Amino acid sequence: MAAITCKQAHARGITRQQLISGDYRRLFHGVYIPSSEPVALPTVVAAARLVLPTGSVATSWTALQLAGLDYGPRSPLWFATPPPRCDAVRDGIRVVRRASLADAPPVDPVPTALHELLRHESPIDALCATERLMHLGILSSEDLDRLRDQATRRQRVVLRDVQRGAESVRETIVRMVLTWAGLPHVECNVDIGAGDTWIARVDLIYRLFGVIVEYEGRQHLNDRVQWQRDIERTEQLSAAGFTVIRVTAEHLHDPWTVVTRVEDALRARGYRGARVRQTPKWRAAFG
Repeated sequence: MAAITCKQAHARGITRQQLISGDYRRLFHGVYIPSSEPVALPTVVAAARLVLPTGSVATSWTALQLAGLDYGPRSPLWFATPPPRCDAVRDGIRVVRRASLADAPPVDPVPTALHELLRHESPIDALCATERLMHLGILSSEDLDRLRDQATRRQRVVLRDVQRGAESVRETIVRMVLTWAGLPHVECNVDIGAGDTWIARVDLIYRLFGVIVEYEGRQHLNDRVQWQRDIERTEQLSAAGFTVIRVTAEHLHDPWTVVTRVEDALRARGYRGARVRQTPKWRAAFG
């Protein structure tokens, strides 16, 4: 059974007492679903439309998550509505105004939804979302190129940092912790070998200086077999002449320490660039 309003419930013979009993769950003001109904995103989005103006369109995080994005906040829901509705957050719904909604589909296409996200979200969240969409195959290279052509100055600042080939959100975050502090360009997800022997696919590498940065997720720590493989891989990379810096979620609680560790490793391998600093972009994202 889909979400219903109080008026629709009354027409079906469902009393108000039944709606506020344990048989139903309130999603929004005056909108309910049966308690047995799973509260999946499509269900909540359909329920939200019942309290929004006709023609409202899911956008930003909400539209991208409906398309398959597995990152970002699920609340508030994001919708674009016709004027004169003003931008606001109410009852778990974020509403933005958009004049041209005639004949629009109920959910924004991915490029349009991402364009909206780029308008409102922080550079690091927008960058993580963009790279995750590309990795999942939801956003094509052609879509990204068109976005860049149509982007505002603020959006271009984010999109110029997008790197094809990024495979995880944490990897993106570590890369920007380093890059926005002024360290040189770092490649992501590169296969490394010694002679004809493949050793590993590494998260981040400063190829010119032989410095590798690996993000170790919690699954690496909880899986003893994976943990042992990580140790062996690090030993093989070190034997092949690389310096390996391992970064965990705990390290990211103090991201500047990650920056200085990597800078020290680079300088030990011959890097002579400018000293790192907490740029305004770095402080806004990680400070």
